[in-house]
Amino acid sequence: MERKFEMVSNEPNPCCMALQARIDALENGMEKVCKKLDEMQKTNANMNAKVLGFMNQLSKNMVEPKVELPIMDELNLQSLDNKIGESPNNYLQLFKRMLIPGGISKNLKKKKAFQRTKRKEYKATYRSKKRKLEED
Repeated sequence: MERKFEMVSNEPNPCCMALQARIDALENGMEKVCKKLDEMQKTNANMNAKVLGFMNQLSKNMVEPKVELPIMDELNLQSLDNKIGESPNNYLQLFKRMLIPGGISKNLKKKKAFQRTKRKEYKATYRSKKRKLEED
């Protein structure tokens, strides 16, 4: 069943006028919210750029020092000791990475085992080359 609405009079209806006023107020509010959101997005983009620039600058300043290990003589040891004394914070990450997994003794044992393995490989290679030269 279809209903048809007819205007009773040409005078404005107070309910319709109130509803239209509310709709207009909501539209104005939405426009303000959208403008504010746009401003926040621009501010956020600017802040992100500043933070990234700051992080890049920090990462450049946090360059890990180059240390030649193992230290073979006392002169190199004294030089490293002086460098660490001048700026200990630069060497903190290096030593943490070397020592934290198992402590000093465990890591020294690993280092000695690695050196023994390298010596054995070198001797085996040397013997093999020596045998080839003797055969020829």
